[in-house]
Amino acid sequence: MPDLRNVAVARNFVIDTIEDRVPDLELVLVLTSELVTNVFQHTTSPVALTVRAGPPVRIEVGDQAAATSAFRRLLENCDVPPPMALAGRGLCIVQAFASKVGLDIDPQRGKVVWFEM
Repeated sequence: MPDLRNVAVARNFVIDTIEDRVPDLELVLVLTSELVTNVFQHTTSPVALTVRAGPPVRIEVGDQAAATSAFRRLLENCDVPPPMALAGRGLCIVQAFASKVGLDIDPQRGKVVWFEM
């Protein structure tokens, strides 16, 4: 079972890599947390986190799970869930605040969801 404490490890890695390269580090940390948490909640795959200092700064979160058609649709056009829904906002938050969001498929490693700031 994934250890959600590793989300904090991912945030610390981002801080160590780009702390002085982005005007809003807290926002980058929130968006990173959303993507890493998605992997832990929806797969049993290890997480691969890549931070590119840019410019632009690019955060890539990879896993070994397939990108389903439903996931692709959500990434292309996020529908915010109803106010009482307990989940489903993470990708919408990433889309709303990142300058670019994308999905790359790596036949060797699975999918990589990324955002740029």
